[in-house]
Amino acid sequence: MTYPSFPASSTRAYRRQWRVYTNTEWHGGCDDIGLRERIAAENHESKDYRVRPLAQRLTRIFQIDGAGNPALLDQVCRSFMAQIFALGTVYSDVVPTLDALRVRGYRTAIVTNTPWGSPNQLWREEIERLGLASRVDLVVCCDDVGWRKPAAPIFQYAIEKLKVDAEQCLVIGDDPRWDIVGPAGVGMRAVMIDRLGAEGTTDRAAIHSLEEVLVDLPVWSPYNDYEAASTLEAFLTREAEADKQPECQGPKT
Repeated sequence: MTYPSFPASSTRAYRRQWRVYTNTEWHGGCDDIGLRERIAAENHESKDYRVRPLAQRLTRIFQIDGAGNPALLDQVCRSFMAQIFALGTVYSDVVPTLDALRVRGYRTAIVTNTPWGSPNQLWREEIERLGLASRVDLVVCCDDVGWRKPAAPIFQYAIEKLKVDAEQCLVIGDDPRWDIVGPAGVGMRAVMIDRLGAEGTTDRAAIHSLEEVLVDLPVWSPYNDYEAASTLEAFLTREAEADKQPECQGPKT
């Protein structure tokens, strides 16, 4: 899944939210004086990676009283996220790779830091809309456990729900801190997906398409765990070594 940068899309969401508040009976007395300052004050994550829920941020930004009114908070969050979800797309290699992994016997999960701690239920609906829910065994949002990647609890939760050992897992992600350092901290293997070459040459194993993971991963069964782990180790080692090699220079014209 991919979405536009959150600051850009959230600006549109704020504008839409402002129109909603100023035209409904549950407008909480918010005016535009100090609105930008309140937005800036909420635009950060906890240093210890605890989730800061979206509903609480929006009630402070727009100065509304959602206490004891879960329906109101749900409406607030849905209104805000609608502009972001409208721009979501799925990379072309995602569905074929997930389907191939399922055929080979692998269990798969989506483990995600939702923007601004947006509610897990909204993201499950979005993942369903994108046609991915039926293709994975588990969806874990930071809101499910109260911790964002790279904190250990979100990965440990996924491991527990999938009923696997950490060393049997391969995490694929595009953020070095969230998706590489975090999983390594709990003993999971991880590989960087760098679709645009933005990370440059590194000492990490890197792929440029999800389909690359299918080349060497064997068909999984209860009887070949050792073989699968050995092949995965060889795959990661070879990719890391390839990253260190200088690119071949073609003839100059």
